[in-house]
Amino acid sequence: MRGIQGISEELDRLLEPLNSRDLERIVEVSLGITLEEYRRDPDIRGAIEAYRADPVAARALADDLARLAERCDDEYAEAGDLGEKEKADSSFDQMCVFNGLTLLLSAPSLTPKVVDRLIYDLGHGAADTDLFAERMIQKLQKITG
Repeated sequence: MRGIQGISEELDRLLEPLNSRDLERIVEVSLGITLEEYRRDPDIRGAIEAYRADPVAARALADDLARLAERCDDEYAEAGDLGEKEKADSSFDQMCVFNGLTLLLSAPSLTPKVVDRLIYDLGHGAADTDLFAERMIQKLQKITG
């Protein structure tokens, strides 16, 4: 999966043999890690909790999340122009998470392509992409044996 390769080749090797029936577990692991990092962000927490409660009903949040991603993109550009690196990095990370959640909530079904892109976006939205990949690997190894 190309997106996951951008996060970690080891994670890609672990996920490659998994099939469609494993996609929900992979999504749950990635959402859990993201929720741990963004537990204080009401929009991210709310979207993840809504998806967990009812994935179909949560689709109604996709447009709002897309707008939040656009806002973060604007903040990222503005902070970059002003030389505010920390603010730019934070806005970029949030934008990536919102993009991933928007994709997940707007997808009619889970496919390997959707999961690949979700993990790519959530991984890039993590404060430490390598740590995100490492935690994914550890949790998935427990699931897959």
